[in-house]
Amino acid sequence: MTSPGFKQQLDTLIDRNLAVLLGSPGSLVVILVQPPIIGYLIGLAWQSAEASETTYFILSLAAIYLGCMNACTAIVKERAIYDRERMIGLRLWSYILSKLQVLSLISLVQCLLVLLVA
Repeated sequence: MTSPGFKQQLDTLIDRNLAVLLGSPGSLVVILVQPPIIGYLIGLAWQSAEASETTYFILSLAAIYLGCMNACTAIVKERAIYDRERMIGLRLWSYILSKLQVLSLISLVQCLLVLLVA
């Protein structure tokens, strides 16, 4: 029996990542509530000042923080599954690109929420 090709693995992993994300209401709430809170706090801290380099730096740090937290959560949550699937032929690049695509979409939404509120 041969293992599925790169594209088939990638599509399957993306579908699974989205199903896991949408199937976990608690995680989804945290993903969607955390950015507006961070944006509100940043906006509150600089409410009387015009946007400056410091404001943009803090917004950039917030975006990096949100992206790192999403990636860490996803990697830790799937470590055992990843190890088993690697033993039966999962391609590393399929796994990495599936995570990159899904997490990029989540990060984009989160950054928009931070900017909207800040």
